[in-house]
Amino acid sequence: MRCFRTRMFRVLITLAFSGLSPAVALSANYTLGTIEISDLWTRPTATVGGSGVGYMTIRNNGPSPDRLLGAYCPIALMTVLHDTKRVGNVMEMREIAAVDLPPGKTVQLAPGGKHLMMMDIKDKFVPGGKISCTLRFENAGSVDVDFDVRPMNGGTGKEDHSHMHMQ
Repeated sequence: MRCFRTRMFRVLITLAFSGLSPAVALSANYTLGTIEISDLWTRPTATVGGSGVGYMTIRNNGPSPDRLLGAYCPIALMTVLHDTKRVGNVMEMREIAAVDLPPGKTVQLAPGGKHLMMMDIKDKFVPGGKISCTLRFENAGSVDVDFDVRPMNGGTGKEDHSHMHMQ
């Protein structure tokens, strides 16, 4: 037991000096057939009725392609897939039908790119909380997941989207 406590102490010290919280470093991973989903996170939100985002890493370990078709998040009236692209001097977000998952490849849904957009949220996303959703894949099926709400801008949840244009 002493050896386990010593190892845990070392892990916590390493996390403390790396600037990561244990909750961030130990977020859940999910497996659905040959699909692995990891590093699921979202940002805090300032208001009810606005939008929230979902980011994650998806790896297709199978021999065949698959696609993320969408998600259902009970906290939102509607959840859609979006892609962000620079057009001239403006960043634009557009709804997309699916995210392709080629065999043997890893795809990131990350800030400035593809992501889940949870619209008309029923409650604030609070740092340290979790947002439950069901991800739907073309071939693998569906899986229930939790997104960790990670602090941003000191945990205020305030973001400036004035540079974004929705299409």
